[in-house]
Amino acid sequence: MRKRKTIRFLGGLATVALIVIAGIAALKLLIIPNIIKKTLHSKFAEVWNGEISIGEVRFNFLGPVFVAGIELRDSQQRLWCRADIIEAEYRGLKEFDPAVTAIAIDRLSVHLFVDGGNLFSPPKDNRQENKVKSQNLTSLSIRNIFVSLNEDESELVSIGNLSLKAQPAGDVYNIELFQPGAESAQPMQICGTINPDTGQVDLKMSADKFVRNEKLDIIRRIVDKNFDFVGQGHVTGDLTVSGNLKDRYSLWPQGSVRFNDWMVTAGQRLAVDKLNAMVTVAPLWIDVNGLSGEFFKGQLAANASAKFNRDALADIKGQIKLINGSLSDIDDLLGKKRFKAGQISARFDFAMNGLDANNVTGKGKIVLDNADIQAIGIVSEIFKQVGLRAVSPTSFSDFRARFDFSGPLVTIDRARIANQLTAVEVEKGGKVNLKTKNIDMYIVGIPLKKAESILKNIPVVNLFMSLKDTLVRLRVKGKWDDSPEKLMSKQPVQDIAEGTLDFFKEAGTKGINFGENVVEELKKLF
Repeated sequence: MRKRKTIRFLGGLATVALIVIAGIAALKLLIIPNIIKKTLHSKFAEVWNGEISIGEVRFNFLGPVFVAGIELRDSQQRLWCRADIIEAEYRGLKEFDPAVTAIAIDRLSVHLFVDGGNLFSPPKDNRQENKVKSQNLTSLSIRNIFVSLNEDESELVSIGNLSLKAQPAGDVYNIELFQPGAESAQPMQICGTINPDTGQVDLKMSADKFVRNEKLDIIRRIVDKNFDFVGQGHVTGDLTVSGNLKDRYSLWPQGSVRFNDWMVTAGQRLAVDKLNAMVTVAPLWIDVNGLSGEFFKGQLAANASAKFNRDALADIKGQIKLINGSLSDIDDLLGKKRFKAGQISARFDFAMNGLDANNVTGKGKIVLDNADIQAIGIVSEIFKQVGLRAVSPTSFSDFRARFDFSGPLVTIDRARIANQLTAVEVEKGGKVNLKTKNIDMYIVGIPLKKAESILKNIPVVNLFMSLKDTLVRLRVKGKWDDSPEKLMSKQPVQDIAEGTLDFFKEAGTKGINFGENVVEELKKLF
């Protein structure tokens, strides 16, 4: 009898032990992880008005809590932030008042988004002001941070391999964000203080590193090409930030960054070499000055400034100049492969609102020197209409154009082509739409050999009447890839401006070299 009671007692004790073990297991594996997951979700929901996804939670009574995967997405399912592994140490579990004392994150990716130059704000919940209770947190560390700037589904700019450390010091946290590298102990570093209660931020950023084989996807989007642009070179800079987290505009950096001896390849072809530039940053303002380098064997120089308002990128203005770039190399980059010879010099003065190409306006000048310009189908057809039966592939022409542009619409102020056989001028006001391919312009040309004696012997004031039957006037209207008979029609020659007659006379008597004069003119601007 007594033995039977002992067995029942031991069996009951075992049952209780199993229940306790099962309860502890349930607490560890199910209940507490679910409580932690719900708590995390509610905390993120206080500041994030979007989708919140929290992965597996592993709890240990004697060790840290692990969370595998936290993602924050917006209503368009764009991923803004992901933390792969989060390790949190805590205290106060026995007193039923747990508090996190240390957080370590591995592999944190942050993605920012722009549209037409406007930086999207994350979907924050602004219904109430939430203060971070940070008095218990003694350590924060993050490894393998990745930050990118994106438009649509394309990455424009990114930086990775960052690490962050934060330690409390009174009311503030000492912050250190750095990027270890082989060239120096800390080639990129941000250090300073953040007050989590007031939101005050005071940071200093410095960089001294060699960037190797960095993809420049922002260039690919601007030129709308599918091949990769890759750059490498030296970057040095010092920036400071002093503001408040509650006002992101107050966090605008100040200082300068210098790019030295950069090279950029485009689809395995060297596009830019020995590139140098200084970027100066001030509140709501960025200035790019002294940009210079070799662009497809020519000399490149540029400057630009960008002004921001409190909502978006407001205004950009600048100037780009090129002397004696290789026309055939640039043409190959654009995938045309038309030209075999010639040099291009150009200057563009532009202004635009935001990054929308439809808003760009400005003036331009382009000169082609000793170019086989007849490789362009429409030019070859104009030569034929003017009276040249055939143009040798080895014949070279000079071309000079001044124009205004507004979005894709180019309005010709003056455009001239000259070679040993003919001279052609586009009348002022001609228009070309680079987006729709529409052309509408009048062209006047003359076969120089046929009119040689007239051009040499008749003064300009009497020249029109003598040349009237030799001049050819065309209207070019339609899409530039239309057939010649659809695109061009001959028009009566009514009157010719004196400047055009001067041009024809000079072309027929002395010859024209646009390239030499204009290149010297552009050189003075450098």
